[in-house]
Amino acid sequence: MGKYLLLAAMLLMPCLLNGQGQVYTRKAKLEDFSTRTTKIVLTGLPMFDIILKEEVSSRWRISPYEFCSVSEYERFKNRSLYYFMRFAKDDDFMYLIVSKGGLENGEDPMKLAFDVIKMPIAAADNPSGQELIYMSAFIDIVQDFLVRAIESDRVAYGGLKSISRKRSTRGKLIYLGEERSTKAFEVAEEDALCGVLLQPADTGRQTYCYKMLIGADDHMLYYWRKQRIFSSNDRNWTATDKINFKGKIFKEKQ
Repeated sequence: MGKYLLLAAMLLMPCLLNGQGQVYTRKAKLEDFSTRTTKIVLTGLPMFDIILKEEVSSRWRISPYEFCSVSEYERFKNRSLYYFMRFAKDDDFMYLIVSKGGLENGEDPMKLAFDVIKMPIAAADNPSGQELIYMSAFIDIVQDFLVRAIESDRVAYGGLKSISRKRSTRGKLIYLGEERSTKAFEVAEEDALCGVLLQPADTGRQTYCYKMLIGADDHMLYYWRKQRIFSSNDRNWTATDKINFKGKIFKEKQ
């Protein structure tokens, strides 16, 4: 309940200040997105960049865009005229990030940099190759989020989970095994959902894994869960996940 009250307070704050200064929500900060150039930052890895260029060129439709190098990103990242789509890693995951360019500090909130969306796409130290197979879907999911975030502060603050809640898994065929999910995705199987499970390296410390169901035919996000790992069982699809699914789960051969 507390988080909903906090969100409501954030949305109402501009109306409550009454002359104490303008407050800009994320939705307000994103209003210029469709008119600004999004710079797609290439990684310098030939195969990765070939696929990235191909998918962006055929799919990106929500803003002007151009490709740039990492060095160009470093040169332009402080300019609020641009948005950036780039890849970054932490100790556990590789992420696809869309950020707004700007300063790290300053009095004008409209000129400050911030991450709009940060989507995990692979384990940091042991990527499986799924990040390349599903690149088209990751780009479409990010676009879907951005379109909705521009229209709604609830989505802008709620992240990827907020858009997955808008879709039902009812009537869908759900594949949880990596091999079968990949096959369904590659042929764009109608009404099929592909399970994507991202696990960090097992270092012995408590961390998180990410679980997604992605539409094989429409590339939309139907299920999203960030799960704390307390035991090895948490690294797989759990009974809790399956209870949330309303579709038919394909049984993998043992």
